[in-house]
Amino acid sequence: MIDTIDLPDDVMIQAAQDFFSSEWADAREESGFSFSPGTEITKVCPKQDHATLLGLIRPYVIRLAQAWGRGVGAMFSFMEITEDEWADALFYVLMGCRGHGIGLEDDYGDNIDIAKDKLGSDIDASPFYFEFSEFADLAHEVVETDARKPDPDSDALWLPGDRVRVDARMPTGDRLRGTGTVLRNVSTSDLHHDDSGVIVMIDDDQHVEPRSYEGRTICVGEDDCEMAP
Repeated sequence: MIDTIDLPDDVMIQAAQDFFSSEWADAREESGFSFSPGTEITKVCPKQDHATLLGLIRPYVIRLAQAWGRGVGAMFSFMEITEDEWADALFYVLMGCRGHGIGLEDDYGDNIDIAKDKLGSDIDASPFYFEFSEFADLAHEVVETDARKPDPDSDALWLPGDRVRVDARMPTGDRLRGTGTVLRNVSTSDLHHDDSGVIVMIDDDQHVEPRSYEGRTICVGEDDCEMAP
């Protein structure tokens, strides 16, 4: 069984950081944040520790090598993808395996055909599907940590520590209902609408709908909150 890694660390780190950026953007939007039009997610995403990124991505690089029957670097060489593009290529492979709707075929379709001709066999550019939960868990942790940073604003409608009842439509389409505690205020640039916003830590109890938001830190508009009894 092939379990070797033939990619340089810097290639895997860059691919892992870019892949993490996608998960981080999803986690922010799930929590009610948004991005200004034209924002390059990879530019604004917090950089993660190199050792952490390597620990996250190595198992998937090994899994790709096992599926392809050769190292990922060797496969990219068969595809005639230059080494300075290996990080981008690995990112696209991972996105394809994640099921995000893009994959290696989008930018490197001709290269895949080159390798097919050389090897005399078909190549599955996304040889497995996985949710990459470790990346998603880290993304949610980073979003939660950032959301909890204190930023009191005495002129705001809601102040840190206020108990509020939330009834808000989230960017995911979910209708969130539940009670929680105000942590801080945010600017409109962080929101998916033009209202002033607040960050609320939702209670971890059975009265929250949908239940997936229990204990979560979310961003909603000021008008989505009312004083809790």
